[in-house]
Amino acid sequence: MTSAPPGLYEFILKSQSIQYAVFNKDGSLITASSEMGTWLAKEITTGQSLDDLLPELNGMTASIKASIENGRDVEIDYVARPDWHNGNGYMNLQFKPFEDKFLLLVKDTSSLGNLEQNIMQQRNELALMSDQLEKNQSQLLNMTTRFIPGQVIESMLANRELPTVKGSRRNATIVFTDLRGFSQWAEDREPEEVFHTINLFLSQAVQIVLAYNGTLDKFLGDGFMVIFNAPHDQPDHIQRAVRFAREISRLENNGLRFGIGIDSGMVMSGNIGAEQVMNYTVLGHTVNQAKRIEEAAPAGEVLMTEIVAQNIKPHYTELFSNLQWNEKKDPIPVYRLIHKKSQPFV
Repeated sequence: MTSAPPGLYEFILKSQSIQYAVFNKDGSLITASSEMGTWLAKEITTGQSLDDLLPELNGMTASIKASIENGRDVEIDYVARPDWHNGNGYMNLQFKPFEDKFLLLVKDTSSLGNLEQNIMQQRNELALMSDQLEKNQSQLLNMTTRFIPGQVIESMLANRELPTVKGSRRNATIVFTDLRGFSQWAEDREPEEVFHTINLFLSQAVQIVLAYNGTLDKFLGDGFMVIFNAPHDQPDHIQRAVRFAREISRLENNGLRFGIGIDSGMVMSGNIGAEQVMNYTVLGHTVNQAKRIEEAAPAGEVLMTEIVAQNIKPHYTELFSNLQWNEKKDPIPVYRLIHKKSQPFV
């Protein structure tokens, strides 16, 4: 077998964008390929230390030598070379044990390194954009829930559909409230005091709505309407509504308190209005009856229909009156909630 022509191995390495250097076990240069100095942008001389030749290693030479002495290769990828390729140079280093010496192979990986850097930069930019998008979505959701019930938005997101004007039948419990005597009280007050007082009541009420996971349908001047079991299922919706109403009945400021009415039954639940502007609500006899019962409730009292009272322990309700709103229909029994703190009433 004939020996390889002079310079063949160096030609092969150069064709692969690889330069080499040979060091003794102490890390002093013995020899190097002809263009190594050009690559490293410095004059190379025999005896030069590895640290001096490649300051980019930042004191890693001790651990590199230890690995080589144990017969292990060491590879370091994408070492930046700011004086290469207009400041965009990268190289891969491979240290290989060789008899009582070691070989350093230096490969120009600038194109791959720049590609990797571009990908990383794009990933970082995408991550920042994603964070900003999440922040914007959170802010939008926060603003939207101030005007649309949170449960309605959750249902829309879960179903991945745009809201449309449509509805469906379902059982629900409806609670109406009204601040008794507020209009008369407000006649002798400045608008700022009236505004502050009503907002104080409603902000406290909203916290209770959220605590019982009710759907705040709408504000009605100095009152509001809350739905339970719509749009989400709540197996205990009647009991939940009564507990909620009891909390609301305890709110008091300037001698003002809410009168409250509750009914439970079949409703139409969904969006009403037009495709351009719509509101989520529930409609039906149950809603109308809950409103009529609220209109009969004294300040601080919770009134309810018989179907609601049947879901409460008997000794926590009592007959309030038989009320009639339509001459063509019989009066209906309406019950009041008895406020007892010793035991749960449902």
